[in-house]
Amino acid sequence: MKEIRPLQSWHEIDPDYIRRMIRRRKTRIDSVVDVTTSDNFNLRIKPLLVVDRKIISGIETKLRNKVGEFIRTKASSMPFDQFIVYMFSPQISNDIFEEIKTIYPTRKIEIRKSEILRNFKKDIENKDETQVEEEQIDAGVA
Repeated sequence: MKEIRPLQSWHEIDPDYIRRMIRRRKTRIDSVVDVTTSDNFNLRIKPLLVVDRKIISGIETKLRNKVGEFIRTKASSMPFDQFIVYMFSPQISNDIFEEIKTIYPTRKIEIRKSEILRNFKKDIENKDETQVEEEQIDAGVA
């Protein structure tokens, strides 16, 4: 199976900032969520949750699944440029907090890293151009 490599790392939070958030008696919950926007951009979003106390793994899993589901639904309902603005705004943290506060309250929610995996729009455009060139060669035009 071929590994999917990111085309471009969009942004990343400084490791020192993360280290300052994570202290003793806190739980760090990392997640990796692959999403597709409404205009067919594939992104890999890596959210980070910080909880004030040590929690059991079952709650960690529920939080991770709920955050992944929330980000996927938001991304699929927005075009790429609108989702990027939403992702960099503090609104995404507030919305995620509202979704998961019934499971367990979190201290901090950040989007740790995001990467662009693929743009299917460009692939389709490139495919159309190569098909046109092939048709011209077959017809003897080029």
